[in-house]
Amino acid sequence: MVSTPYEDHPLLPAGAPVGQAHILKTSASGAGTGHKLCDFIATLLHNLTDYPNAAKDFFNPEVTSFKLIRHYRVGESGRILPYIIWRKNKKVAVSTRSLPKAVKAC
Repeated sequence: MVSTPYEDHPLLPAGAPVGQAHILKTSASGAGTGHKLCDFIATLLHNLTDYPNAAKDFFNPEVTSFKLIRHYRVGESGRILPYIIWRKNKKVAVSTRSLPKAVKAC
């Protein structure tokens, strides 16, 4: 039996078809190959420890607008990388932008 690189989750089953969001197992080797952007978004939202309902809220059709904005420092350079995941009804926008080291995150 071949093990799936997906984690089984009540909202996002591991056996769901390609093109439907999946949660990637963080220990899966080769997790960066053959997956869709929706898999990475679902995995990131699922793994947010300070917002445990992020995935549930994002995929809830009764929530008409969902916006997540985060900042994190990149490696030794100390550059700040803000990213946003925004869903309004069925449209989703994802963006990142590298800011100079001198710019401080809010």
